[in-house]
Amino acid sequence: LVSLAGTEWEVRTLRQKVQWMIAEEVIKINKIEVGAGYGDIVKQFASNMPSIVKVITLAVLNDRHKIFKDGSESNGFSDLYKATYDTIAWDGKVEEYGYLLLDVLQLLDISFFMESHRILEMFRASTMARKTMMAEQK
Repeated sequence: LVSLAGTEWEVRTLRQKVQWMIAEEVIKINKIEVGAGYGDIVKQFASNMPSIVKVITLAVLNDRHKIFKDGSESNGFSDLYKATYDTIAWDGKVEEYGYLLLDVLQLLDISFFMESHRILEMFRASTMARKTMMAEQK
């Protein structure tokens, strides 16, 4: 349980889609060179409060029916999402955000992202090997 903007929230294990949306938000604001560390990403968040509020809102709602109208991303954000975002943004205290943000980021299961990266690297290596072999045959 976390207290934020005068309301107690239960933050549970993040669902896969919520993790993906949070990771997408991190990528949008991370304008640092390749190889940036965890601390560098947190510094970027510090200069982008709307992203912090979005990440926290996603984490506390953590359900497609709460985040999207009728549970469908194509319908846009739900009224509950918008109200929660506004409450956190307008009534929350910045000192509350820091610890909660770190907790949320620690809930991300990076094994999925690492495995995806590994598979993409295998695909790229395979494609390059095929291209090299074709070039050598010419």
